[in-house]
Amino acid sequence: MSGVNLFLESNDVMTDQIRENLEILAALQRADSEYDHLSRKLEGVDDAINALAEQLSVFQGQVDQGLLQLETLQKQYRADEGEVKRIESAIARSNEKLSSVKTNKEYQSMLKEIDELTLKKSDMEDRLLAMLDDIEAAERQGAILKADLADMSKEVQSRQDEIRQSAEVQRKSLAAIGEKRNDIWTRLDAKLQTLYS
Repeated sequence: MSGVNLFLESNDVMTDQIRENLEILAALQRADSEYDHLSRKLEGVDDAINALAEQLSVFQGQVDQGLLQLETLQKQYRADEGEVKRIESAIARSNEKLSSVKTNKEYQSMLKEIDELTLKKSDMEDRLLAMLDDIEAAERQGAILKADLADMSKEVQSRQDEIRQSAEVQRKSLAAIGEKRNDIWTRLDAKLQTLYS
């Protein structure tokens, strides 16, 4: 009877050892799964930060484009304004010459020239008024875009900081899981370590 008891006790010890090894293997597998999950999340951190920076960069480009259009309008306005002044000077010179004209034909020619210059000046002034409206609208739009850019810049910075902080927490968790896994690994039988690997 003692041989049977010895056999049963040996089976109980063996069963306990198998159960313990299975529990260790299950704990190891959970630790590896957690580690892999966190590692994958951390791989996307730089991509998420870069994607936010890219969004900001694209919007910055749109703002720059709007400001460049405003600058172009302002330059054109100044050039046209200079042209109006040149035309006014030409009209004034023509009016001065008008009093010194000797023939009727010259007089009619000078009047025609003055009328053409006056008409051209009027057209240019109308164009300047329309350009002023465009410049004012572009300035308002530029101010809105600058404010939106400042808001977006703050938002992007805030979100990037949140991502970095979250990543730091995940890195610490990853390190803790790594330590936990190493502790579990050392408790596992060498043969099972080889099989698990």
